[in-house]
Amino acid sequence: MNLVEFSTRFSTESACEEYLCQLRWKEGFRCPKCDNTEFMSVRVARRRDAKERLPLFECKSCHRQTSVTSGTIFHRSHVPLTKWFLAAYLIANDKRGIAATTLSQHLGVSYPTAWLMLNKLRKAMSERNSRYSLDEKVQVDEFYLGGISHGTGKQGRGTDQATVLIGVSLRSDAPQHCFM
Repeated sequence: MNLVEFSTRFSTESACEEYLCQLRWKEGFRCPKCDNTEFMSVRVARRRDAKERLPLFECKSCHRQTSVTSGTIFHRSHVPLTKWFLAAYLIANDKRGIAATTLSQHLGVSYPTAWLMLNKLRKAMSERNSRYSLDEKVQVDEFYLGGISHGTGKQGRGTDQATVLIGVSLRSDAPQHCFM
C-alpha cells in the first residue's frame, strides 16, 4: 500500500477504529471479562470527537464497558489514532529505521510523544515476532556484513566485518519465517 492509498483509507478516526474492530474481533465482539457476545453500544459525550467515534461496547451480561483501544498500545493515549496509524506506516516502510525526531516532525507531535510512540510500536513488533519460531526444516547460513574493504583488507573468515547468522524456516520448500 502506498502513502496515498494509506492516507485515503485511514484519514479519519472512525476509519481507524473500524479497522481495529475488525482486527480485534474477527467474529464479532467478545467481552474480555465474561466472554459473552451480546453487547450494547454506549456513546459517551465527554470522549474526544464523540459524534464521529465508535461507541463503547457494554456487555449485556456483566455490564463491563470496553473500547476498541483498551488493552492495546493506543489505550489512554491522547494522540489521535490517525497519527498512530501513520507512525506505524512510516516505521514499517523505512528500511533504515526512523528516528523519534523525524517521526516528531512528520506527525506534528512533541519529541517525547514521538519517542514514546516509537518505543511502544517497536515493543509491539518485537512481541509479535517472538510468537514465531523456526520449526520443521530449517536452513542456516552465515555472511559478513560491513562496508567495502579498501586496500589489503582480508576477505572471508579473516575479515574484521561483522558476522551475521541467518535462519529460514521452510514448509513445503517455501520460506515461512526468517531470523537474523
